[in-house]
Amino acid sequence: MSMLAGLKVLEIADGLTDFGGRMLAELGANVSVVLPERPQKKARERAWHHGKTRLLADDIEAIRRLAAEADIILDGCRHGDRFDLASAAGPGTIHIKVAPFSADGPYAGRPASDLTLFALSGLMHVTGEPDGPPMKFPGQQAYALTGIQAATAALMALYARRRTGKGQSAELSAFQSATLSNYREAVMYEWTG
Repeated sequence: MSMLAGLKVLEIADGLTDFGGRMLAELGANVSVVLPERPQKKARERAWHHGKTRLLADDIEAIRRLAAEADIILDGCRHGDRFDLASAAGPGTIHIKVAPFSADGPYAGRPASDLTLFALSGLMHVTGEPDGPPMKFPGQQAYALTGIQAATAALMALYARRRTGKGQSAELSAFQSATLSNYREAVMYEWTG
């Protein structure tokens, strides 16, 4: 039996939640993903949505019904709370809201791409040759790092729910997720100069 067998996850996909939803699906959760009105057929999107039930964003009432039944909501908030999921979720629901930047930070509300998150986090500074320009890792690494943090937050909240019986709500910043993965560079500099 899978670790998360029987759990229902609703994911609002916007790039930031996609890999986290895939991780929960791999752990056995039943993941329903709401895709943008015009889902693109990129390799990343095909890979990161494997094992999920795909929905389009045009049936708002069906999405709200899924939110009411969900154990976990991974809510990509790049375009705001389009479905008012907080009011649809039950008291035991775990609601992880993921946005490019913190709601109260200096970049709040600004758009972001994987490239801008990678650069702002400092990860681009440590790639490439010492005498060359900064380079980006292949793929969508900042988005993947954010998805990992979203899945981790959901699992931690699930553990808390087992102890308390109550759902949790957490806000997650993609910028902070990517920045946290860069902690080694500051430590290395401290030790090696």
